[in-house]
Amino acid sequence: MKTKHITTLILLSVINVFGAGISIEMENDTFATGGRDDNYTHGTRVSYISDKTLPYICDELILSLTQLMYTPQNLTLTEPNPYDRPYAGLLEVSMGGTKYWKNPKVWHQLELSLGVIGGNSFAEETQTKIHDIIDSTTPMGWDTQVEDAFLAQVDYRIYGNIYRNNNVQFNVILANNIGTVFLDAGIGSNFILGYNIPSTIHKPISRKSSWSIYLFGEAIIKYVHNNELLQSDYTDINTEEKLYETQLGIGIDNNTVGFGYSMKWRSIEFTEQDDGKQIGSIYFKWYI
Repeated sequence: MKTKHITTLILLSVINVFGAGISIEMENDTFATGGRDDNYTHGTRVSYISDKTLPYICDELILSLTQLMYTPQNLTLTEPNPYDRPYAGLLEVSMGGTKYWKNPKVWHQLELSLGVIGGNSFAEETQTKIHDIIDSTTPMGWDTQVEDAFLAQVDYRIYGNIYRNNNVQFNVILANNIGTVFLDAGIGSNFILGYNIPSTIHKPISRKSSWSIYLFGEAIIKYVHNNELLQSDYTDINTEEKLYETQLGIGIDNNTVGFGYSMKWRSIEFTEQDDGKQIGSIYFKWYI
C-alpha cells in the first residue's frame, strides 16, 4: 500500500513540475444507442499533456498510447464469415500537438505514430478479459486476425476558421493520414456552439479560468487508398473508396478539468458491410 502511495505522489509531482496533465478517451459501441459489438468495437487512448513545445511543430506536446479493436458481426464463429470484417487489433504510441500559425485563423495538428497491428497489439487479450468480466459473448475468432505488422503513421490536419465569436465557431478541415497501415485524405468542417467556448475542441484543455459548456460537431469525407485492418487471409472483402464520418457531442471544462460525451457515425468501410457503424465516446481531462 505504501508503494502505491509513493508512486501516486511521484506521478503528481512530475505532472506539477512539468505543468502537464492527462486525458483519457474511451470509445465503445455499447456507449451508443443501438450500438452493436462488431466492426470498430472499442478504442482507448491515454494521453500525457505537456506545456513543452516543439519549435515549428506544436505549441503543446502530447504523448499518447492508443489501443483499437475490430471484430466481425458473429463473435461465436472460430472461422469467421469470409465476407465480413476480419478481427484486427492496433497498438501505437504517438507524439504531436497543435500549432497556431502567425494567422490566428489557421492552425495545424501533427501526430507521429509508431506501433503494431495483429497479435502483438494485445487486443485479443483485452477484449476477452473484458467480456469475461461483464459476462458478454466470448470472441472465438481472434486466431484469424490480421497478420502482425509494423505501424508508422503521419496524421496531419489543417484547420481554417470561417467565423468565431465567444459563443460559436465554424472551421474547415483538410486531413491526411499517411503510413504503413492507413493511407487516406479527407475534407470536412466542424463547429463549436455554447457558452465561453474553448479556442478549439481539439486543444487538450480550454485553459479558461471559468467554466465552458458547449456542443461540438464534425463531418468529414475521406478518400481511402489503403486500410490494412481490412486485409486478411481469411476474408474476401472490397474496401470502399469513400468514407463518411460525423460526430456530435457535448463538452464541459475549465483550466483544470474537462469531460464530455459524443456520438460518432461512420459509413460502410467495405462493400459487403450491411450498414454503417455507430459508436459512443467519453473523455476526461485533468490539467495542473
